[in-house]
Amino acid sequence: MRGRWNPYSDLMPDEPPVTDRELASLLDEAHGEQAAAQRSRRRWLRQQAQADARLTGVLLNASEARHVTTIRTTNGEAYTGTVLAVGQDFCAVGTGRATTYVRLAAASVVLPDAAVVAAGAADHRAGPLDTTFSEALAERATQRPAVAVEFQGPAPTVRGILAAVGFDVATLETEGRAGVAYVSLGSVAAVSFLASGYR
Repeated sequence: MRGRWNPYSDLMPDEPPVTDRELASLLDEAHGEQAAAQRSRRRWLRQQAQADARLTGVLLNASEARHVTTIRTTNGEAYTGTVLAVGQDFCAVGTGRATTYVRLAAASVVLPDAAVVAAGAADHRAGPLDTTFSEALAERATQRPAVAVEFQGPAPTVRGILAAVGFDVATLETEGRAGVAYVSLGSVAAVSFLASGYR
């Protein structure tokens, strides 16, 4: 019986069968390409996360892990302790001697605990507390706490009783000649609440 004519026979020459070694090589190559694609995707996702990172996200991670963290401010001061809370434009740090509210605009660098594995900042969360620095100070002022105010520039520390907080000014009762100091909130780097009084 005569075989049927295949019009594509000239276009499809017989190929020798693939050996086990060649098949294994092809599979290895496919797996290698897949692994490379996965690494590339992970790298891209990491870069995207780092591109969206926020300082508040870094501080939230430190707070949730309860890591000891050092926050250096633009005036050269350093606050080392546990990040207790993160607001819209500030964070609260418990240093052991005091609780300090640090304005994020005055934070120059955040240094994590030495035990933390080094990694790029990749958290884009904003501060969960819907409270600003001035609002948090105004709330504490009702208790008339003893405070030490540090400034972003070379101005000396001002100590006193936090008596009132307005839109952009805080009133401190002090031992100075006038007995009062009006602090421009825009110039403040940090406010420490002192358990032992300000004297």
